[in-house]
Amino acid sequence: MKNILISTALLLCTLGLFAEETVVAEWDFSKEALTSGKYILLKRGKAAFVEDAERGKALAPCPVFENISTPAGLRLKQLAPELTATTGFEWQCSVKWKMPEQAPEKGFSMILADSAYASKTGAQLLLFITPKKECQLRLVVGTGEKFETSTNDAGFLADGKWHDISVRYEDGDFAIKVDNNLLQLFTPTKPMAASNKVYFSIGDRSAASYVPFLGLIGKFKVIAIQ
Repeated sequence: MKNILISTALLLCTLGLFAEETVVAEWDFSKEALTSGKYILLKRGKAAFVEDAERGKALAPCPVFENISTPAGLRLKQLAPELTATTGFEWQCSVKWKMPEQAPEKGFSMILADSAYASKTGAQLLLFITPKKECQLRLVVGTGEKFETSTNDAGFLADGKWHDISVRYEDGDFAIKVDNNLLQLFTPTKPMAASNKVYFSIGDRSAASYVPFLGLIGKFKVIAIQ
């Protein structure tokens, strides 16, 4: 019996089920938290904490739709590549957004979290709104040589209700979940490359073709996996 238990434990370790997980940072925006341990987020543009009926308060990266041409949201004060560790990580966030009646005709992408920028490293999570007002949840991964993108239809995220989104990277695979339901398993052709020179941002516009997140963010947690 003892040998069976030892063999089972070794098998679980081999499968990665005993991976060590550590909460690296956790920001609760209902408490207007911008600091988590050594990690300090800085507001950009007109990012603000606003009243929300369910959460009390939440982060509005870009409260006014007309401000989409300028950076807005939160950016980490210091470089922290461990927030997208190549050994493994998980991002967890809660978001609330409703499709506006008027939106750019060409469609637009809204940043939820970004450690990629234009470096072909790290990862980026965003909502893409097509010209037909279709909502897609996208994960962009930098392999060091190029970006690879996972695209999933996610119209249910545009209903004006709170949803929990998580992205978990482990053993070269990404598991994307919404409200604890698996949306997709995504495996890039090469492992994600380390993001050593990009400031981690939440809800922030990172390049000319992207806009800040135009809804609310309730919390954001980063877990390191080893």
